[in-house]
Amino acid sequence: MNIIIVDDNATFRNGLKFYLEEILCYKVIAIAENGYEFLSLSNVNEVDIVLLDNSLPMITGVEISKNYLSQYPDIKIIMVTQQPEILTVKQIVESGLRGCVDKKDVVNQLDKAIKKVFEGKTYFSDGLLIE
Repeated sequence: MNIIIVDDNATFRNGLKFYLEEILCYKVIAIAENGYEFLSLSNVNEVDIVLLDNSLPMITGVEISKNYLSQYPDIKIIMVTQQPEILTVKQIVESGLRGCVDKKDVVNQLDKAIKKVFEGKTYFSDGLLIE
């Protein structure tokens, strides 16, 4: 499975890339440190899942999701955030995101979230699963 990581924290990005590739055996095909860098990537047709932080400089993950999905409606995006409580499930779903994983619990939740979203379902790390 091909994944793109979008997060402004270099330490988190690098740790997440290591976890995804070395532990979960996924392939990270691109990393972006902000929304504009992500929106300019040329290999989006190769991605299965985008892992997107909401707290990015200049443009939020929700705004990125709306913009990106208007161009590529079949791409599946999961928000990976430190502040899942600032968004409601309704806001996440209406923006086109397929799920939300709390960074504090990313190791325990991310693989499950990726698999559910890849299957066409939605996943929320608080245990709420909407199919």
